[in-house]
Amino acid sequence: MGFFIDKTTIEMYKLIVFLIIIYLFFSIFTRYLLPWFLKYFIKKAMKMNYGNEDSKENDELENENKIHININSKKKPPSKNSKNNDEGEYVDYTEINN
Repeated sequence: MGFFIDKTTIEMYKLIVFLIIIYLFFSIFTRYLLPWFLKYFIKKAMKMNYGNEDSKENDELENENKIHININSKKKPPSKNSKNNDEGEYVDYTEINN
């Protein structure tokens, strides 16, 4: 007694193998390739939208964090007895009762 395989059985096996290949392709694509594509396109979009602004902001932040000391200042340091003009003026405190 021989084993007989008809045409519909072969087509069914082809379909199952095809579906398994598609499943493996999409599982590999979503696990490895899709994140890489998303990172690439997000970085590209960010460069297009914020490319020049980021460099300007970084330069401004670097300038803010730097300490500048002017050694060749012609101003004399204020004496201990002189009043500092940057302090503001004194205002009397009065309490208001309702």
